[in-house]
Formats: sequence, C-alpha cells, structure tokens
Amino acid sequence: MSVWKTATDGKRPYYYRTDTGETTWIKPVDLYLTEEEKLLLKHGWRIFTTKEGKVYYSNSKTNKSSWTIPNLDIATGHTRIEKKSQPIKATLDTNLQLKTNIQEFKNNSKLLNLEKNKSIDEAERLFMEMLKENDVDSTWSFKKIITDLSCSDPRYWVVDDDPLWKKAIFEKYLNTRTEDQLLEEHNAISKFKPAFIAMLESYGDNDKKKIKYYSSWRTVKRLIANEPIYKHSVVSEKIKRETFNEYIATLKSNHDTEMENKRERAIKELTNYLSKIIKDKGILDWKILESQYLFENNQRYLQNKNFSNLTKLDVLTLYLNLIEDENHSKLQKLNELKKKNFTQIGRAHV
Repeated sequence: MSVWKTATDGKRPYYYRTDTGETTWIKPVDLYLTEEEKLLLKHGWRIFTTKEGKVYYSNSKTNKSSWTIPNLDIATGHTRIEKKSQPIKATLDTNLQLKTNIQEFKNNSKLLNLEKNKSIDEAERLFMEMLKENDVDSTWSFKKIITDLSCSDPRYWVVDDDPLWKKAIFEKYLNTRTEDQLLEEHNAISKFKPAFIAMLESYGDNDKKKIKYYSSWRTVKRLIANEPIYKHSVVSEKIKRETFNEYIATLKSNHDTEMENKRERAIKELTNYLSKIIKDKGILDWKILESQYLFENNQRYLQNKNFSNLTKLDVLTLYLNLIEDENHSKLQKLNELKKKNFTQIGRAHV
C-alpha cells in the first residue's frame, strides 16, 4: 500500500506522505495505478496540474509538454492501451478519425511544446524568461521556484532535470537584475520582511542550525550568508538586522510565556504534593523533608517533569509559605475555639 495520499488545494490536487508529512505538487510514481499511467511513466511522461486545476503532461526525456494525453501508439510505436473489459478492434477509419481528432485539438504553443535545446544559451534564456515573467525576486528561495514553477511552467524542464544548473541560473538571474527591478525591490520592504522572517523560521526545523531566542545577529548572519534573500536583496543591512531583532523578540516572548506557564503548572502541582505531606506527616524539618521527599532523593518527585522548572530556592520558599499558612490556620482555629469556650463559660455563670 502506498504511503502517498492525494489532497486538494482549491482546484489543484497535491500529494503528501503519511509517514513523513512531505508534500509535493508532482504526482508520485507510487500513485500511477492504471495501465495507461504506467505506460506513460515508462516512456518519460509525468502528469502535472496547473494552479487552475488543468491537467497537462510533460516528458523530461524529450522536454515536450502537451495539454492532451500523449498518443503512445503514434508517438512511440506501441499499441495504445485498451480496457480489457471492452476490447476494441481498431479499423482503418477509426485510426484516421483518431489522427484527425488529435490534430484538431493539438496545442501548437511553443511554450507547451518545448524541443530539447541544442544551445545551452537558449536554454538559459528561456529559464531566465520564466523567472522574470513570474516576478521572481530575491524574496524567493530556490525551493519556492521548484514548488511553484515546476508544475505550472514547462520552461522549468527546458534542461534535463539538473537542479544544480537551475540553481546557478537562478543566482545569475538575481545578479543581473536591472536598475528598475532593484529599485522596485528596494521600495518593497513590506514584501521583504515576511519573506525574510519565513526564511529565518525555516531554520527552526534544523536542530544543528536552529535559530533560537538567544541567537545573535553575528552568528545568524554567517548561517544565512548564502540564502538568496540575504545575499541578493538590496534592502539595507540595517533593515535586515531590525527584521531579525523583531523575529528574535517574538521568539523570546514566546519562550518566556511558555516558561511562565510551565512554572505556574509546576508550582500548582508542588503545592498539592507538599500539602499532602504536611497533612499526612505534619510540619517536617527542612532537612528531613529534603532527604526523604524532594529532588533526587524521591522517585515520585523525579517522575514529575514539571518540577525540573523550579529551583531549590523555589521549593523552599513554597514550603515556608505553606507552613505559614498552616500555622495561621491552626491559630485561627485555636482563637475560634477559645472564643467558643469563653462564650460557654459566660453562659454558665449567668
């Protein structure tokens, strides 16, 4: 059974792995279930869907694309797949009619029928043209290009699947932008900030390179030195650092809130724990309490992970407060008892 499942984002289907959570716009090989799909895959054809939900077919071997399902009996010489439950004997007239229909609905767009380029310069021109027409700028990551353009623009496959070449062209594109493009990006700080923060957040999934609430700009700057949005953006270093500081402030605020919540839970649970000891054993000397019921000396105490958020001083302070409350409660009960006895004695002499 395949680990891949199909879901939809509006009109456009996407695919995700149930075991790792990985997602992709490209239909995984595991989901090519019908005989027709398997034959397409065998000859290099993959199935894609545009953002508008329209299906098209692209061949990474020949760099051809088509809106209609490839006619394998014509294109490859293989017999076209037929359903076993309904065998059809194709006649000469049927074949002629089929060819006529294919020609009638064939899309002759150069964009959808890209031939494999003999010149690497021409391939580079088409790839850069694709980047420009899709308004790609330094706020894009290479991962975003793969996700957004590989499924919607056949020019992404103008060269055989060579990610290193594509990434190099992306870098070259960013380095050769016109003055107008750079000025437009410079004025789009509102667009830069969320994209820059999204890039910083992406490091949250990497334990070795994780950006934390106490990370410094000096350290992080070395970490993100090759990120396109940092390396190629014309936004000033001051804006980059300010955006980083805003992000770190949010991380610190979230951390402080989380720690405070953990501390409150720990104090509540420790109050119940100590109160039960006082109720069962009475008020104990601190040394006895510590040696028998607290910290590494007591297995039950160690089993409560929330207690690790408290220091020894926190525990001592809480215990002293509970003792004070206990003594106050006893004194109050004693005074009430004295008052009650005094009232009864007074009535006896009346």
